[in-house]
Amino acid sequence: MIINKCWKIWLVNVVGLMMLFFYPNSALVLSSTADPEEVTINIIHTNDIHGNFESKWNNGILEVIGLDMVRGVKDKIPNSLLIDAGDFAQGGFFFALDQNSVVELFNQTSYDLSVPGNHEFDATVGQVVENAKHINCPVLSANIVNEKGVPIFSGINGNNGENYVINRNGKRIGFFGLTTTETPLIIPPDNLSDTKFKDEIEEAKNQVSKLKKQNVDMIVAVTHMGVGASTNYTTEKLAQEVSGIDLIIDGHSHTKMMKKVNNTVIQQTGAQSTNIGMVEVKFGKNGISGINAYTMNAEEVGKNFTSNQDVLKKYNECLDNLRPTVEKVVGYVEIPLYGGAINNQNVARSFETNLGDIFCDSMIDYAQNNIEGHEGIPKIAFINGGGLRSTIPQGFVSYGDVMKATQYGNRISFQIITPKILYQVLERGVGKIKYPNGKDECFSGAFGGFPQVSGFKFDFDISKEPYNYKTNQGGNRVSSVSLVDSNGKPYKSISRDDNDTKMMLVSNNSMLHEFPAIAKIEKIKVGDILTDILSNYIYKLSVKNGSVKYDMNSKRVNLINNKQFKNFNSTVVVRDSSGVLSEVDVDVYVDGKLFKKIKTDKEGKIYIKDLETGAHILDIEYGNLGGKILVSNLCDLRNSQITLSDKSISDFHSVENIIGQIKHDMSEDDRDLIKFARISYDMLCDDAKKNVINYCKLERAEKEILGDKSKFIRENKEILIFSCIFVSSVAILSVMLIIRKRNHNKKGAL
Repeated sequence: MIINKCWKIWLVNVVGLMMLFFYPNSALVLSSTADPEEVTINIIHTNDIHGNFESKWNNGILEVIGLDMVRGVKDKIPNSLLIDAGDFAQGGFFFALDQNSVVELFNQTSYDLSVPGNHEFDATVGQVVENAKHINCPVLSANIVNEKGVPIFSGINGNNGENYVINRNGKRIGFFGLTTTETPLIIPPDNLSDTKFKDEIEEAKNQVSKLKKQNVDMIVAVTHMGVGASTNYTTEKLAQEVSGIDLIIDGHSHTKMMKKVNNTVIQQTGAQSTNIGMVEVKFGKNGISGINAYTMNAEEVGKNFTSNQDVLKKYNECLDNLRPTVEKVVGYVEIPLYGGAINNQNVARSFETNLGDIFCDSMIDYAQNNIEGHEGIPKIAFINGGGLRSTIPQGFVSYGDVMKATQYGNRISFQIITPKILYQVLERGVGKIKYPNGKDECFSGAFGGFPQVSGFKFDFDISKEPYNYKTNQGGNRVSSVSLVDSNGKPYKSISRDDNDTKMMLVSNNSMLHEFPAIAKIEKIKVGDILTDILSNYIYKLSVKNGSVKYDMNSKRVNLINNKQFKNFNSTVVVRDSSGVLSEVDVDVYVDGKLFKKIKTDKEGKIYIKDLETGAHILDIEYGNLGGKILVSNLCDLRNSQITLSDKSISDFHSVENIIGQIKHDMSEDDRDLIKFARISYDMLCDDAKKNVINYCKLERAEKEILGDKSKFIRENKEILIFSCIFVSSVAILSVMLIIRKRNHNKKGAL
């Protein structure tokens, strides 16, 4: 008997070590002696998917865990339950254009239970409840009630809307759901009519008591609460103040975390389908004998699991009706436009990004062309970093890409404010940033209200008094604000105490309630959907210049150093499709300038030292391979990895899409589009050009609208370029000779 027991103990330890070896992100958070009557149940979980339903592969490496792969994980793991902790769909085009598809895809993925996140209510509480009626599993949130105090999901599909017991493999697992009470501060009030959010801590105590009376073997809280700077009630506080919870599956703060607090295991996977959560629960005759919680990243999932073809088929069926809209190419960007979560770090909530810059510039451009009667008033744009949901990748940009990066349905708004009000808005935006804990640590305090701006720039000092979020006033961090011209050059400083000068604030109509200083100011106009405004601006710049290029060094939002913090170092693992690139020379560019040639070590790592505090884009090249990556110490983006790919442009489908947008009955209005189509085609590598099946349409359009002159220019492009260079050189040489002759004559006269 003793020998048998030792054998079991040895086996548990070996399995644990193997899990840590094969899944380096894993963490053994609770364990005990194995039991002969042991039963294992696996809880698979997701959170903050934000519409990233499609799996994304890069040179054979999975980078986004689509719903087909989520279901693939569940298919392979026995005795498993699949749980979602909120913000499932918002940010994707299905959420914006087809709520029925959201429900169908959720059901096809075979979830066993879900809890709504705050952004589910971007579609209104009525839509959330309607969706729940058609979802094939319990939807829970014990602390969201109607005007009568009844949980909003009560009675739907026979559930009470608060808690639910799942019987699996002979064990009763009791679940209850909670959604952050900060939802009314984030979601427009009209979307939450007749809805109240009860205190999470008190409701959790109530639910634990109810589940214990049902003789459950385990209590799991599925929460959309988070642990971020913007969260008052965190899941850590929940675990500290409420006993009896064995496991908390969390969401909301986009944090990748695994920890144990007060005998409660807490896990969250990050955001945007880059990780999936796994919790292995072992039950013995005396109850829970072990909990092993860990996450698998996308690459690990891609190596160990296969796609579920039923989910993939359903995804394509749902997408078919939306393809003409979401796949429409609207431009080309040379540098990724960064937003959302990158490596589980909320970049636009931590610092100025180029996506924030171009978004706000598009709002100013719209204002200049759509607002009359306020010509003499400076126009300034501001949008909260939390409104930038994902990164627009380098290359051809589709309308669907822009939809994912923005909150579709939000509209542009216009208000007249004063500098005093602007200072209050900015103070609230930068009030949560904190210094690094140690000399090698990163700044913290990512906040959805962080300012992304245009039409002005400002400096702020985090050593000064922060904004008081309880009283909604105060703060002395913003040291200066200057209006800038269209080239970004400051032309006027504005004072904190100026309550007379009028300015037009261009912003997101759906975020106004989050900022008390502007929440009740009358809107002089509410305009078009912001997604369309940004999409049109990218198109405008692309057809004008052939592409869009926004760097990360605009310096619109400046963190004052005062020698209070040092520069930082960054480590990047460089890979290609076959694995790490060991001991090879790569060219490294920092913010567009050649940094140096660096040799990778045996593990494929390069070390970039002494980067200035802030955000930087690294461009890494190796032969015909290349790639860009964002690093920063304003959030923990110092260390990362990059998979290099072929630098040649081969996306002929996007070029076909652009040519296809040229109308059959062409007019002068198509001139810019035709030029952009030509530029896009010429960017393709030779092999890709051969695959463009509608190229003849482009040639016909050029001949009809641009005339034969365009053909001559194309066929003689090299000669024309050489001629221009030759003529310019002759002109410069002639001027130099004239100047030299004049100087010679002056000396002769003397």
